[in-house]
Amino acid sequence: YDTSNVVIRACETAYNLGAGIHYERARLGTIINNVSHHNHKRGIYLSNSSDCLVAHNICYKNGMSGIVAYGGMRPGDTKWVGAAGIVPARRNRIFGNILVENVNPRLMPTEWGRRRPELILPDPGQGKELFGDNQSDYNIFYRGEESFPFWFNYGDQQWSSLESWSASTGNDAQS
Repeated sequence: YDTSNVVIRACETAYNLGAGIHYERARLGTIINNVSHHNHKRGIYLSNSSDCLVAHNICYKNGMSGIVAYGGMRPGDTKWVGAAGIVPARRNRIFGNILVENVNPRLMPTEWGRRRPELILPDPGQGKELFGDNQSDYNIFYRGEESFPFWFNYGDQQWSSLESWSASTGNDAQS
């Protein structure tokens, strides 16, 4: 929380009541070569964090999405505050990860359906200076025969397939 230059490498995170890896209101994080599974919430969660690399991780069977880079209109007292005192969530790179069968029916909140994404990115429509230039590519997504959506934030904008997500946003063209 409110830190920078943290490296999380080659860890297994499992069976937590929260997220497997939670990097919040921070920047310049490197989350690489980890395995995150069977956590009650997200596999990897960046909350209002910027300039992070999330690469070559495996996230499976978590209760919520596999990887979430969230950017909300969150006022902050951190030294990295952007325009209007909002903590930014920009310039994150989500590359080469494997996300499989997240939104695990045994762990997800009961009021949710399985129509939740494996990956969520910040919505640049809320302001590119605060939430722009996030990129995702070369990832593998799998959830059996079931299709699943892709979202900006928690459903601010939604796409019904990898193809529509990629065509509209430019993300995951090689995924």
